[in-house]
Amino acid sequence: MQTPSRITPFQKSHTDPTQPPLTSNSINNVVSLAQRPSTFPVAAEMRTEVEDLLHHPVFLETRFEIHHSVRKCDHLLRTARFAWMIAGAVKANRRTCARAGLLHDIHSRLGSWSTHGAIAASVASEIGENKAVCDAIVPHMFPLGPAPKTKEAWVITVADKVASLADTFHFILHAFSGSSLKQRKLLLASDRFVQHKHRTKMSRAA
Repeated sequence: MQTPSRITPFQKSHTDPTQPPLTSNSINNVVSLAQRPSTFPVAAEMRTEVEDLLHHPVFLETRFEIHHSVRKCDHLLRTARFAWMIAGAVKANRRTCARAGLLHDIHSRLGSWSTHGAIAASVASEIGENKAVCDAIVPHMFPLGPAPKTKEAWVITVADKVASLADTFHFILHAFSGSSLKQRKLLLASDRFVQHKHRTKMSRAA
């Protein structure tokens, strides 16, 4: 597996003292987002297989990131849950699928649609995930990327597509009350990648 470039500074944890502080307008937003429960809770049986990842800084950072106009952590949890259910149906390794689901889009913005799977797999490897988990992550954007070669990789590929549809449905469902748009606004204010792009755009325009 090809190792992508290192993670850039603005992708580090919000608790990293070497990073510039969030703007005053974003601090309360970040606290609010971090305290909100997932809209797709983790089943007790699956939780035993992924408990460590749920508390890992790499995953916790995704509470502040936007993905399909929802929190990235919610998309990852949905993917992991769908992967867990699909894996049971096709007799794939459920632990591998759940863990790959939770990590498959980590630092996805550092790559393209076809390459970010390899980036996420590299991060997964760096935090100690085994080859089976990494191999399941790399091709999850098929057919825009490489084809899956394992049963678990196919499970993640399908689960990611289903989760993406669920993300969109959830956003539309809650758009009528205004809560989806409110959360999207909060995420845009707290997502460091988005803020970095905005500052870069503004500096170029100046």
